[in-house]
Amino acid sequence: MVNLLTEKWIKTFIPYGVALLRAFFAPFLFYTFINDLRICTIVIFFFACFTDYFDGYLVRKLDITSPSSLEAYLDATADFIIIFTMFLAFFLKQIYPYWILILIGVFFLQFVITSGLKSPVYDPVGKYTGLLFFVVIIITLLLPQPIVYNVLLICIIGFTAISVLSRSVYLIIHEKDEAFIDISPSDLLARVLAVNLNI
Repeated sequence: MVNLLTEKWIKTFIPYGVALLRAFFAPFLFYTFINDLRICTIVIFFFACFTDYFDGYLVRKLDITSPSSLEAYLDATADFIIIFTMFLAFFLKQIYPYWILILIGVFFLQFVITSGLKSPVYDPVGKYTGLLFFVVIIITLLLPQPIVYNVLLICIIGFTAISVLSRSVYLIIHEKDEAFIDISPSDLLARVLAVNLNI
């Protein structure tokens, strides 16, 4: 009985703890970057990325096949806090414009509002949004050059346009076709073109 309770406690609270730990790194990332401790920022950020991987590993290892909506939202929120904090620091250091912060906030609000309270809804392209911003953060930290910043900014704008289109189409079609849940990004693009070209 005790073992069962212990196992249940581990499966319930450990993933939450890992997600919270990731969010806990945010102020340290902000402080070190603002104070030009770039190496420290990189080390802390990579450790935060490791906790994200470790979180997924725990879910698979503990056979948590259907994480609760709270856990799923907590994981997404932890990622949002890390991303928003880093881009706030980038803005204060005049690396990226202020509207990137607005864009990130809108992205997250759109994700929450269109998902509802039951569980997060990930469209074929939008599910990579967090990964994109994490990659942008890593490259920004490792390659502090204005030309790199400009290229990354263009990538963010382009991906944003594609992601918004993807989620809009996904939510519209998903209402009519439950099988659409497993559609690939290439199939999604084909459907979008078919709708617009009346194929």
